[in-house]
Amino acid sequence: HSYKWYFNPQPNYPMHRQMTDIELAAGVLHTNSTSNSGNSVGIPFNISAPGNCPGPWMHPDQTLVGGYSSVIGVGNVDAFTDIIESSSPWGPWTWEDWQINHPGYPYSVPVAYQDYPYETIPGSMGLLKPDVSAPGASTTSLSDGGGYSSFGGTSSATPHTAGTAALLLSINPFLTPEQVSMILQTTAVEKGAPGKDNRYGAGRIDAYEAYLLALAMIPVELSSFTASTNGNDVTLNWTTASETNNQGFEIQRKLQSGDFGTVGFIEGYGTTTETQNYSFTDENVLAGTHAYRLKQVDFDGTSELSVVIEVEVSSPLDYSLNQNYPNPFNPATTIEYSVPEVSNVTITVYSIVGELAATLVSGSVEAGYHRINFDASTLSSGTYIYQIKAVGESRTFVDNKKMILLK
Repeated sequence: HSYKWYFNPQPNYPMHRQMTDIELAAGVLHTNSTSNSGNSVGIPFNISAPGNCPGPWMHPDQTLVGGYSSVIGVGNVDAFTDIIESSSPWGPWTWEDWQINHPGYPYSVPVAYQDYPYETIPGSMGLLKPDVSAPGASTTSLSDGGGYSSFGGTSSATPHTAGTAALLLSINPFLTPEQVSMILQTTAVEKGAPGKDNRYGAGRIDAYEAYLLALAMIPVELSSFTASTNGNDVTLNWTTASETNNQGFEIQRKLQSGDFGTVGFIEGYGTTTETQNYSFTDENVLAGTHAYRLKQVDFDGTSELSVVIEVEVSSPLDYSLNQNYPNPFNPATTIEYSVPEVSNVTITVYSIVGELAATLVSGSVEAGYHRINFDASTLSSGTYIYQIKAVGESRTFVDNKKMILLK
């Protein structure tokens, strides 16, 4: 709706201002016609309510800064010529004690709403309006009962602006009313006097340029980052609530030197507002406390570090030799073992008749859980015995297990 100065009774402007203040507090963005009365009433009452209420973002040219509210007031340009219609209203609007110069105005004005004076303080700029302009005249819309018909005025320009705002929120729902207003005004095509003026506002909206800026403002929002252990494997899990231009994540672990070194990389999802889940396993980590962080890298090379999390990898309580997996296998299998202290370890593989087929480990091994890969591609099918002999400070451990190679 559009409530004009010349209505009888006159509009309750303070009530409109209060309602749009409440809208902003609720996070609502409000696009509104500024009327089609550009030739009907003089400045500063050419702009209608509630399009005359302040917006959620102040353009730098609005050097008189008072309160904020939810409104983007919209002017009307011809869709073909891109020129403002004569009926599109002129700013500025004034927020002041109107009864001083217009004693017949029926509503008192709270002091808080006397923040954009124009008539009561000569030379004051008032409130620049409209905020933006959009195609209104010479547009086409749906008709009641089907088909299409011509549309025009700020009643057409305003829904075009609302649709553009909805587009921005559809690709970046994290935008605040302030940010949407800023995007629409700073990406608008310059029209009229340079900067934001009282005829075109900040210019004619540019949906594509606004879309690009909204897309670029999607944060890479890390909503969780956790670590867990399984033996000497550390699994990191993290979730993003949104991403923009995200090439991926470097996984970094703190080294003994105190610096962080990269232990892996996981590709990102580029730009998305959907929740994404990531996981990375750092294998064969020595017993002790380890610190991890993520380095999020954009496609343009910029990066951001996450918080650091720590995880404790415990030493095993005893020696062990696990069954290989898979078993039977062809041609490779994995063997896991653990030592509770620094030990001199030998792991050998024998044929069923006792011939040495391979030596997999020979030397000093740190306390912890260990994993080795055995490639038997040069051996013949059959049953083999693998044996561990671990000599530690407290004891000597020997164990054997069978495995089957099937080719």
